[in-house]
Amino acid sequence: MTQVQFLLLAFSEGFLRFGRRVYPDVVNFASNPFGGFVGR
Repeated sequence: MTQVQFLLLAFSEGFLRFGRRVYPDVVNFASNPFGGFVGR
């Protein structure tokens, strides 16, 4: 694993943990962009 991949992984992990607390809709959209539109 390169340093860039590690940084991206750490950033995305931190963002998801933050997003699940504060912006659950944003996390749902990020993990399933098309399903968010179809489901509503």
